[in-house]
This record gives sequence, structure tokens and C-alpha cells, in this order.
Amino acid sequence: MVAESREAKIAAGQLAKIEETGLGALLSQLAGTSFDAHHVGEWAGRLAELQYEHLRLVARMLQAALEATNDVRLRSRRHNSDPSGSQTPYCDSALSASQAAIC
Repeated sequence: MVAESREAKIAAGQLAKIEETGLGALLSQLAGTSFDAHHVGEWAGRLAELQYEHLRLVARMLQAALEATNDVRLRSRRHNSDPSGSQTPYCDSALSASQAAIC
């Protein structure tokens, strides 16, 4: 019970750190970004650069989802081959990438 509480606190701390530096921070930055017509020189002609970086971000997210799915499938195979027959109920090969990411 104590170990679970400690693990939950660690997970919450890691989630907060991700929100500060990862996707949460990026989303906050995007939501707060404005384009002032008086400072057009700062952003004019940079649409292609923005599109390129957006595609790279999407590719990294897809790669992470694929890796998470693969990790879950490997764990599932290990559990399925366990002679005792035990298997983690939420980690099986039928999970979608988004479900696998939280497993």
C-alpha cells in the first residue's frame, strides 16, 4: 500500500514535469501565440517552416505511439508464455496505441 502511494506520487510528479516541459508547455505556448500585423517581419514568410516542424512533431508522436504499442505486445507475449498463465489484464496485443501509452 505504501509502495503504491509512493509510485503514484512519482507518477504525478513525472506528469507535472511533462506538462511543464513537454506537450502541455507546447500547447500553452501555441494558445498564447499571436500575430501582430504591426510586426509582420517577425512571422511573414515562415509558414513553410511552421508546417515542417508541425509534421516532425506529429511524426515523433506517432513513433512514440508505435513504440508503446510494441512494448505492450512484447509484455503481453511474455505474460502469455508464462507457465502460470498470469497476464496483466490491461496489457494485451489488442490495445490501440493510445491505450498502450497509458498501460
